[in-house]
Amino acid sequence: MGKKEAKPENFTQSRQRFGLIGIFVICVIIDLIGSLSYIFPLFELTDIAWAPISAALTYQLFGNAFGSLFNLIEEALPVTDLIPTATIMFFYTCYQRGVFRSHKKD
Repeated sequence: MGKKEAKPENFTQSRQRFGLIGIFVICVIIDLIGSLSYIFPLFELTDIAWAPISAALTYQLFGNAFGSLFNLIEEALPVTDLIPTATIMFFYTCYQRGVFRSHKKD
């Protein structure tokens, strides 16, 4: 089985569909849902159900298999819910793709 490559077209399609602000808002919502177990302790049981959903959503947004796998593990493990994995993936992908670089020469 070969190494699974990132699919940069996922991020391009997400950016065309939702825009950068939209992707950022979606990432924050994904992270907030994952953190609900801190607000409602009974929701710790739902982390197991939320983990694959969160990983699938981040893969659809970014096409990064490693980041999505990390998201899956982070959401499934107890006490790690406060790590905003989807938001970190957003900033990492934007940095990696040069989205925030200025194209002006001073």
